Amino acid sequence: MTETYRPRRSVLYVPASNDKALSKITSLACDAVIIDLEDAVAPADKVSARQKLAGIFADRRNLRCEMVVRINPLSS
Repeated sequence: MTETYRPRRSVLYVPASNDKALSKITSLACDAVIIDLEDAVAPADKVSARQKLAGIFADRRNLRCEMVVRINPLSS
């Protein structure tokens, strides 16, 4: 099996509850975006943030960078 190495020189953290930042993800020229569903999102906003992420991942055609989601532990 051949794997392609992708260096991650620039990584941007974005809170999943920040609509303005999420709307700019498709235009970013970084290597990876880490969408934070953990500490950066208030407990009351988590359901809404998850729904926004579902929409982003449903239409990935315009994404130029790797997407990573940071979540809370499964026990929380």
